[in-house]
Amino acid sequence: KQWYQRRVRANYFIQTNLRMFRGFNRGRGRHGGTSRQNLGLALLAFQIFQFGIDRIPLVTLVTLLTNIGVYLQVPKLFDIHMPQTHDVCISYQGVVMYREYSRLILSGFYHLTDMHLYYNMASLLYKGTQLEPRLGSARFASVIGGLTVLCVLCVTNDCTK
Repeated sequence: KQWYQRRVRANYFIQTNLRMFRGFNRGRGRHGGTSRQNLGLALLAFQIFQFGIDRIPLVTLVTLLTNIGVYLQVPKLFDIHMPQTHDVCISYQGVVMYREYSRLILSGFYHLTDMHLYYNMASLLYKGTQLEPRLGSARFASVIGGLTVLCVLCVTNDCTK
């Protein structure tokens, strides 16, 4: 299929370019110093538009755009308070001992670097376009929410120290 050939070419392009930039954004990004060209955001935009924004199912698209918006801190443009990353990171102790239940949901929307965002959203794009049409939008949204909560509860390290 033509769609499959475009996907193979795009994946080859991404893999060869990632080899050139291995370690390019390690430990840096918007929190750790200088921003490094936002390679992850560029790759993510390429993936989305190459796939076709009109072919992405609704829940997958809304989740993608929400994650990108939180990373770019779009709510701050409308004077909406955004917690710091260390206040919402995955923490079993934060949820169970300190009853910070907002971590259950918010931790799924925060990413430290643009490459972290890219890998998670590229995975969501692929899996969402496969699963959402089969499960239906409501069931797929509940799967995403359930997996987000389970990830927080499975992590036993404490990021708040």
